[in-house]
Amino acid sequence: MNRRIKLFFYLSLILTLLSWIFIVPIWHFPDEQAHFGQVAFMSQKWRNSEDAEYDLTEEIYLSEQLLGTARDNSGKNRFTFNPEYRIEYTDQLTGKYEEAIRSSGISDYGKKFVHQEAARYPPFYYLGGALVYKIAEGADLFTRVFMVRFLSGIIFLLNIYYIFKIGKLLFPKDMISQLSLAVLSAYQPMMVFANAGVNSDSLGNFLMTLFLYYAGLMLKNGWTYSGILKITGCLLLGIYTKPQFIVMLPLLVILFIFLAVRDLHNKYRIFLMLAAFSLLYLSVVFFTRLDFSTFPLVKEVAENFDLRSFLKFSQEYTLPHSYREVLPWYWGIFNWLGVTYPRIVHRIINRVLFVSIAGFVIYLIAIWRNKKLNSPQVQTLFFYLTAFFIFVLSISVYDWYSWQKSSYVLGIQGRYFLSFIPVQMAVVLTGWGQLFSFRKKLKIWSSYILSLAMIILNYVALITVSASYYSFSDARTFIIQASQYKPFFAKGFLLVFVLFAQFIFITGFLLQYFLVTHEQAQKNK
Repeated sequence: MNRRIKLFFYLSLILTLLSWIFIVPIWHFPDEQAHFGQVAFMSQKWRNSEDAEYDLTEEIYLSEQLLGTARDNSGKNRFTFNPEYRIEYTDQLTGKYEEAIRSSGISDYGKKFVHQEAARYPPFYYLGGALVYKIAEGADLFTRVFMVRFLSGIIFLLNIYYIFKIGKLLFPKDMISQLSLAVLSAYQPMMVFANAGVNSDSLGNFLMTLFLYYAGLMLKNGWTYSGILKITGCLLLGIYTKPQFIVMLPLLVILFIFLAVRDLHNKYRIFLMLAAFSLLYLSVVFFTRLDFSTFPLVKEVAENFDLRSFLKFSQEYTLPHSYREVLPWYWGIFNWLGVTYPRIVHRIINRVLFVSIAGFVIYLIAIWRNKKLNSPQVQTLFFYLTAFFIFVLSISVYDWYSWQKSSYVLGIQGRYFLSFIPVQMAVVLTGWGQLFSFRKKLKIWSSYILSLAMIILNYVALITVSASYYSFSDARTFIIQASQYKPFFAKGFLLVFVLFAQFIFITGFLLQYFLVTHEQAQKNK
């Protein structure tokens, strides 16, 4: 693919990521204060905080109280479901309580634990965050938060790089679709929002993408020892990043069985299938002896599972809840669940999704009739869909169990599904293109139009988020308000520079993308 368009793509994506990082105030990415609290705890104790009475530093807790994000006993703060609320701004680049928060880090406020709110998730992401925290330990709170945000941003960029490589597996001869898959995944607004802040989602999503990529390579090239080691490494690291990624374990077994049935001679099939189940057994024993909390939970759910109750719960709650809340949240819910797009935007999204899914069904019928099920890219896509459905089933069962056990519905959030965004966008892209497959040139342009629409949606989301915090009455007021409670490199001129550079490079990328699409369309008249 043209090196220039790749360069413009990654530069525009970096600047888009920086724009989100600079615009969103601290503690306003999903549960950022809890995740940063765990980073701070681990930087001092170098262990998780499960057995700690208090795990949030006085410095962080003070900043939450001053900035209105300290939660009450019901888990709400001044912003929760309250999009009209805004903190008090000054008429200069420094916020009213900014100096008080900065100076709190100089004293023991940054080392004394006074409250319980840290995330208490598996430690892998927080070890990296703690190292960054240590490097920036002498800086103020805002700088430390932004430094860990940058870590999440780097992981996000790596994620998109491997999604690009997944596109090459799924669309080996179609460079427009390869690029489109990366654009659709990278500029999905909630994907950026959930991965730009201090949150283990960024690492969990990246490890799932790596898992899918290495699985796709094995489906394309056959099994190898190095491939097995890589995909097993993703499994181990994934579980120590996000508990729900235990779902990788049965997926690994399914992958091995599939390869055994498809590729190996009869005398080796039984051996590899036994090896797959042995791996499953040894993994369970290994994690159980480490007293890893996920396995006792899986056992508990399995022992108390009630199929009839689960189906009733799914029909009466999960399905309507998924359409009414989870789907809109998947595309973007901001400012402590109080801000989303205008209704017309959600209507457009829903119609595009409906049309794309209909087109994907037509695609499945077409490959069945044309007997293309044996192609590696089709088999890879089918494995990805299987993995996604198993993941959905797993978190749905857990949601049911939390209700069954306590009469309290934990609730599924849309961002939980972003770990499979390359699969979802591949379905959307394939289905959308299938509707225009009667003319090759039109099908090529349809990918560009869909990518353009996603980039526009990202801009709509960024403007929506900005308007929920800052005044758009004039440019000066916006810059002053957006600069407050930020480190020095996210204030004033530098903030304006990043926003302006983002617009320039996205325009340049879209122009390069247009030219490449036009060239490809001319070749396929």
